[in-house]
Amino acid sequence: MEQNHPEPRVNLHTHTFRCRHAVGTPADYCEAARKYNFDILGFSDHAPFPDERYHGSRMFFRELEGYCRDVASAREQFPDLRVLTGLEVEYCPDLGENYYSEELLGKAGLDYLIGAAHFVTMPDGSIHPFYSQQPESPEVIRAFLRQTLRTLEHLPIVMLAHPDGFASTVPRMTPDLRAGFRDIIAVAVNRGIPLEINANGMRRGTFSVDGIERYRYPWEPFWELAAEAGATVVIGSDAHQPEHLILQYKECEDLARRFGLPIVNRVVAETILAGKKPTDYGAALSELPEKERVP
Repeated sequence: MEQNHPEPRVNLHTHTFRCRHAVGTPADYCEAARKYNFDILGFSDHAPFPDERYHGSRMFFRELEGYCRDVASAREQFPDLRVLTGLEVEYCPDLGENYYSEELLGKAGLDYLIGAAHFVTMPDGSIHPFYSQQPESPEVIRAFLRQTLRTLEHLPIVMLAHPDGFASTVPRMTPDLRAGFRDIIAVAVNRGIPLEINANGMRRGTFSVDGIERYRYPWEPFWELAAEAGATVVIGSDAHQPEHLILQYKECEDLARRFGLPIVNRVVAETILAGKKPTDYGAALSELPEKERVP
């Protein structure tokens, strides 16, 4: 077991081979969790849709039952870990809000959902992914800001994944982008939804803007705004290979500490395990000792 971290870690953002751009089974990730001193591991593969939209980056809908079965099997194989079953969901208004609560959290029996904005559909029908590495038009950026806000406003999520992810398409901060980020952060704070500092963005490497190297995400100007607004954060490995559980995890913790952002991975996980609603985070956070609130 990895010994450099004084306390066991928690990760709620873990993918498996079923998302079609990752490798490894739930058991493979549980084995890595043991090695790297995680005691709570949540799986959150990309949610499939009945009409198979966005199927190139996620399991087919018919695979959802098998995915849940695989995670349940890993839970039995690794009784020393607390293993949770979740999905990373996109907000699709045509499905209705009840789809997420009744079909996924209800019928499918998932423990939790994390929200994300990976795709937006423009008025001309074109679809843009957030992980493009090319600068996008203001219209596309505004679409991502709207999509992210709607995700926060309408979905029963326990956290928002890579809220600054589409900064990968933005060379520099603008007044409009700053205003949009502040809107996202304000809704997250008001709803008590933590924002994720995403290690996968660090693993994607840096690029140069005006002679300065920066990560595509996490993007520090976003986290400055989050700190000013009193946001809480979750460190997310966003693991696509078992060894990704640990890569850049500490760097994300360091970023949070540098801005004084409370890291609430364990609070979120314990709230899920207790069967409580995300709205209970506020009470749970208020009971934390100061030394735990801001690691």
